[in-house]
Amino acid sequence: MARPKRGAGATGATMGADNGTTPFHAGTQNDCGLHTIASLTGWSEPTVVQKLGLSEQDVKDISAHGMQPDTVTAAFKHINNGNVEHRQGTADDLVKGLAQFPEGHQFALGMQRDSGIGHLVSAKRVGDRLDITDRQINQTTSVRNEQELQQYLQQQGASKIHTWYDK
Repeated sequence: MARPKRGAGATGATMGADNGTTPFHAGTQNDCGLHTIASLTGWSEPTVVQKLGLSEQDVKDISAHGMQPDTVTAAFKHINNGNVEHRQGTADDLVKGLAQFPEGHQFALGMQRDSGIGHLVSAKRVGDRLDITDRQINQTTSVRNEQELQQYLQQQGASKIHTWYDK
């Protein structure tokens, strides 16, 4: 049974809508989606909420139910004037494409898990490594090759990968 639709905020995307995919991190007052947007933009979380036009109820709904991939896409498009690409695939797809990311390139990395709730972090190509920042827990993990990235994704339980980046 689908959940009732929640407030749409300025993004026009429904928060927590059930579209057959699992949301990214729900169940706390510390949502990884909003943290990841803040990490990529350099804004504070309250500024992200303000820029997205989210009400207090929207934030509560996001914290309770997470953000669906289409909601994350809508949020990034809203703050980047539509200039965002969303791709999805497997962990292997991301690992194989790692070399294609240019120096300094930042992107959001969503990891869906077969068990349900996923997680969203930011990543940045720095020389020969990829720095993965989980702002929710204030931790950065550096991976230097495909094997380390594959290991990181396996530790996270990632079965499906989403990336969002500027076009």
